[in-house]
Parts: sequence; structure tokens; C-alpha cells
Amino acid sequence: MKDAGGVEPTWGFSTTPLVLNNKVIVQGGGTALVIAYDKLTGEILWKSMEGDAGYAATIPMTIDGDLKILVYQGKGLSCLNMNDGKELWTVPWLTKYGVNATTPIINNNMVFHTSGYKTGCEAIRVTGSGYSVLWKSNVMEAQTF
Repeated sequence: MKDAGGVEPTWGFSTTPLVLNNKVIVQGGGTALVIAYDKLTGEILWKSMEGDAGYAATIPMTIDGDLKILVYQGKGLSCLNMNDGKELWTVPWLTKYGVNATTPIINNNMVFHTSGYKTGCEAIRVTGSGYSVLWKSNVMEAQTF
């Protein structure tokens, strides 16, 4: 990932790679926040966004019949187009130390995400054109160790 412009986060590269169809998708950080490799050749298929890598697994989500991926990166939750990596939207989610490490939970068109360090949790509703915040709370937070 470093060869592609990635920058190792504080606690190392620790996101779970997403293997889907012909791609292996990882968070690289730096100028290659998200990278899709061909799973058979290792060739870079696309790079997307810049910024700090997070620590959560990238997960697939079907939105309005189209397969997208959710990336819980260092500064928020981003939705990308699976085929070309185009960023569709990002929910800002700033945490102490840039740690977004818990994997978001999907239920139909809703996504729940949470982080530690007194950040709390949030539920959003997603569509093909964006997202809306359903609620946000500091009553609960999750942090991985």
C-alpha cells in the first residue's frame, strides 16, 4: 500500500481487506485512502480519496439496487462506488486520535456506527443520492482493544 501512496496509521494497517468479485479493497491512507487491487494479479484497479486510514472493515452495501462499499476511515464514514471508487458521500465523524475502528452495522437502508473517546453513536438512512441523520447520541459508544 505504501508503494501506491498509502501512509501507515498510528497503530498500523489493521483493517480487514474486503474481497468482493474480482477486487481486494483495502484502506491505505495518504494519497490512496482506499485502494482496489485485482485479486488475481495484484494490479491496482483504482485509488480513491486522500486522508487518514481507519481501523474498521470495509463492508459492501446494496443501496437502491446498486452495490456500494462503506469505508469507516479516519475522519468519517464514506460511501464509494464499487466499480471505480468514486466517493458518493461522507458522514464526518471525528474522533480523538482519528480512530474509527468498529465495523458499522447495516439494516436495509440504515447504518449504525459508533466510536470511542466520548464520540458516541449515530444512525443514518442512506439512498443513492446521499444520507440523512436519523439520530445521534452520546449515551453509547464502542471502542475496540
